[in-house]
Amino acid sequence: SGGGRSWLRHLQAKNGHAFVFNLLFVNRVAIDYPLYVQYMQRLELQGQLRPLFSRSMQKLLGRKSILTLPGGKGGKLHTKVRQKIAPALTQHQMVLMSPQVEKMCRIVLEQMA
Repeated sequence: SGGGRSWLRHLQAKNGHAFVFNLLFVNRVAIDYPLYVQYMQRLELQGQLRPLFSRSMQKLLGRKSILTLPGGKGGKLHTKVRQKIAPALTQHQMVLMSPQVEKMCRIVLEQMA
């Protein structure tokens, strides 16, 4: 993000390797990747961890959103959707879309001013 530290990294520097923060009016937990690998990755791959969103966020995202579908063991629909969208989410594709995203953000911010 602009070569600087992200707001999440700033919170991490202030609060440590695992902490609670609020995102879109819902409390979330952020942890360092090494902690995730050590304590959570196995559970996620076994299908024991599920995404948890508020009802309003679930409605906004939709029942078949990659963000709301459980992954790991038993997450066949998540895997199917991920395989379909993966080519559109490569780093190269993201770089190609960045001017459009920046333009949309500028328009929205200008309308808010």
